[in-house]
Amino acid sequence: MGNIKLTGASRAALTLLRGDRNFHITQLARLTTREQVYQEHPALSDIAKALGAQLTEDTVIELNGMVALQRRRPEEAAAHFLRDHGFIA
Repeated sequence: MGNIKLTGASRAALTLLRGDRNFHITQLARLTTREQVYQEHPALSDIAKALGAQLTEDTVIELNGMVALQRRRPEEAAAHFLRDHGFIA
């Protein structure tokens, strides 16, 4: 028995038991901004939706694995994600 994050890279080697109460939540990203910033840059909504659609739980686990297991820098993992999904060249 242990306590791991559902998006932790080490979970791939474990058998997960799922409860019926959805006690544990995933750690997916969410864009938080002030209303003024959103009003000045309404395209942020579309960008956040596009990123959110690609940033699934499995993707977060993969990115966490790049950092935790492959010892890559978080910036490298982020750039990998953004390139692979066409957000940057």
